[in-house]
Amino acid sequence: MTEASHPDQELFDYMTSRLKGDAAYAVEAHLAGCSECTEFVRSVSFLRDFKAEPAFHEPSAAQHPTIAQLAEFFYGLPSSEDRGTVAGHVAVCTDCADEIAQYTATEHAANNYQVSRPATAKVPDAAWELIRDWEDSVFSKPKEAHPQISDDLLKRLSALIESKSEMGSKPATAESPDMIPVTVVDGSGRVQGVELFRRVSGKLEHADQSERWHEKPVHTLMDFESGQRVLVSTRVKRHCIELTKDESNATAIRTTFFIIDE
Repeated sequence: MTEASHPDQELFDYMTSRLKGDAAYAVEAHLAGCSECTEFVRSVSFLRDFKAEPAFHEPSAAQHPTIAQLAEFFYGLPSSEDRGTVAGHVAVCTDCADEIAQYTATEHAANNYQVSRPATAKVPDAAWELIRDWEDSVFSKPKEAHPQISDDLLKRLSALIESKSEMGSKPATAESPDMIPVTVVDGSGRVQGVELFRRVSGKLEHADQSERWHEKPVHTLMDFESGQRVLVSTRVKRHCIELTKDESNATAIRTTFFIIDE
């Protein structure tokens, strides 16, 4: 402990015999080389001895310095005359001495506070490579909104499935089990015709490779043994209808495709 770093809280604890062991030795070593702290201890000791005399009376609450005066005393702001008055009071008043000790502890904590700083380490090249791969992948692109279907059109398509009378006459045959009929209807659900698509590895391809239906909405209705009916909606891309995982792997007892030609 050097003269440039005077003890604060430790000095108060030393004068009240609350400092023990190595900490007390450190303060004594500092006092041996610091005239300022030595003079302060001598003055305080004198005032405490004065307090011990029978004629001394403990200051009343009305005599205590205000919080503002104690703060000014701690930070060295008042005039020399006021400073001496407050210093004399603090030397003989344990309550005000405790207030000064709290100022000291707070000042010490503030001076030693270390502001946390964000890490500035370099981002590894491999991490940047993963980011670029992600940005180039289809997963980072916003997914196209599924085409919407009105309640009225959904009811009309369900009725067509049940009636089967208006759904054309191009079912899959034993000779071509991969040929899937897709019914074309207008926006109100009236049948316009039937197009044949071929099932090829997770998608349906138009039998004639026609791109006439590009970007047209496709609604798929899947019926299960439980009586549940599931709707899947997408769009024709060029001459293909991409099947979802549900459409490819589902154990539906009946799957019906509709292209909406609006």
